[in-house]
Amino acid sequence: MSMHSPITFRPHHFLCTLGFQGMGYSPVFVDNFKNVIDALTSGALIQVTFGIDSICKPCPNQNGTVCNKQSFIETLDARHAKALQLKNGDTLTWADALIRIRTHISIDTFHTLCEGCPWKDGGMCESALQKERD
Repeated sequence: MSMHSPITFRPHHFLCTLGFQGMGYSPVFVDNFKNVIDALTSGALIQVTFGIDSICKPCPNQNGTVCNKQSFIETLDARHAKALQLKNGDTLTWADALIRIRTHISIDTFHTLCEGCPWKDGGMCESALQKERD
């Protein structure tokens, strides 16, 4: 991932990235996610998309064009896009994204936005959000 090409993010992946603790669907998925985070902290731009993104690429739940859980993912993305005021094609830095998260997502909002996510009950995202808001 070069610093010059934007990293693509589905709207719900902003909170996933905040809460990422080195766990994932496979070792390849985890390594890719770490590379995405390294690029973000080095100043790479994020471009919002509502399709398969830089984090999805090695995920076993996608088939190249859509997620196997597509309707649920679309629901998550719609909730997060509304909360974070994101539109398809928007570009922003990770620093900008963190400001939006702090400004627009309370712990209560998080529980509504991420309802149904299998990772939510692990507590990583909630604790990362709490730390970011403190």
